[in-house]
Amino acid sequence: MTRAGGMAGVALIAALLAGGAAGYAVGARPPREHFKEMTMLGLSRSALLDSIAATPAQRARIDSLLDLARAHADSAVNRMMRDVREATGAARAQVRALLTPEQRTRFEALLEGTSEMLPRSPMPPP
Repeated sequence: MTRAGGMAGVALIAALLAGGAAGYAVGARPPREHFKEMTMLGLSRSALLDSIAATPAQRARIDSLLDLARAHADSAVNRMMRDVREATGAARAQVRALLTPEQRTRFEALLEGTSEMLPRSPMPPP
């Protein structure tokens, strides 16, 4: 085999590997529209209902159950965030009470650079 033939073979193998990796990466992720109607079960409503061939009555009931689950989860997250904010506020107040006026000024300056903790979820907003 000539040097040029060897280089062509290496280039071909590299192209095949790169193309395969790119194809796998694209195919491994669900399409973006899949997440628009994601449920608490980790599936889109349409994928779930279509895959199990749900009857219209079952679809209505499952939709209702999923809506209730979403509302319950949202309420739980909101309660948790309120509790975290209250605990954080109390801790900051307790720390402030221990500091000298100069330390308090530096403490407040440090806190200005922080952002509020936001809830994280693998689910996109409804």
